[in-house]
Amino acid sequence: MEIEKIVETIISNAKGLTNDELTKCRSEYDPIYLNDRITHHRKISNRQNITLFLLVIFAILAFVVVVFGAKVESGTMSWIRGVVTGYFVAIIFLMPKTFKNHSSIASTLSLIKTLREEQKKM
Repeated sequence: MEIEKIVETIISNAKGLTNDELTKCRSEYDPIYLNDRITHHRKISNRQNITLFLLVIFAILAFVVVVFGAKVESGTMSWIRGVVTGYFVAIIFLMPKTFKNHSSIASTLSLIKTLREEQKKM
């Protein structure tokens, strides 16, 4: 199978690629652009992991507030509510970045980059 057909099959099955990424993957090999987009998606993938971690911490803190809220003195309870509110605000700002699977997009672009480099060697 030709590399062009393989790349087209990968692109047609990939989800989440932007129109620019689709165009660049179909056109002539541009290593600078692909490296930039791979780095971009890996950074966002790391942010997704951090957001997931923050969600878990938020859930634990919310559970603590609900279960032990009546037993904790008011000063400590105010501090805990402030922390929970801070986590909630952070999650609201980070949440929109978590709806795409950026690690999958980075892997797809890396595969296309590898195929293009192999094609160049031939």
